[in-house]
Amino acid sequence: MKSISNISLFLVHAVLITISLLSHCSSVVRCDENLIEQTCRKTPHPALCISSLKSDPQSSTADLKGLAVIMIYVVKAKAGETSQVIREQLKTKPELKLALINCDHNYDDILIAYIPSSIQAVQLGDPEFGETGMAFAAIEARSCENGFGGKSTITSANQFVHDTSSIASAIAKQLVPYNNKQ
Repeated sequence: MKSISNISLFLVHAVLITISLLSHCSSVVRCDENLIEQTCRKTPHPALCISSLKSDPQSSTADLKGLAVIMIYVVKAKAGETSQVIREQLKTKPELKLALINCDHNYDDILIAYIPSSIQAVQLGDPEFGETGMAFAAIEARSCENGFGGKSTITSANQFVHDTSSIASAIAKQLVPYNNKQ
């Protein structure tokens, strides 16, 4: 008789624990269909965040950490394109050489330092480092634009890299409270 009550008690606890785990939202478990919208509302550019994340099919099944990494890859793609444009313009726009050289250095920093370290940091559970790296990427894009006095031949690309870097930083920041609870 005692073993039956122990088994019943165990089953009740198991059910309660399962319900608790399923109802608890974390960066490991996808909570609901609105994760992208909930996440993007907490960023400086919600509409751009939503459209950028939804453009990647993997975002529909990603957790918060996955969304952060996807957004960093969005930055990487546009920064890579922008870097190529800068290098082409270095050959064809000698009057902009100094500003373009500075931009080339800015985008090298974004592509070689900030993006890889931010991806690694987020994936390995150090979202604060990822947040900082993407904040620095945003500063680099803004610095490139400022080198032209605020109106360059790549203004829209600089703005996109700045804004998506800021979004990636904000998403990584959302991982910090979760990471500190472990």
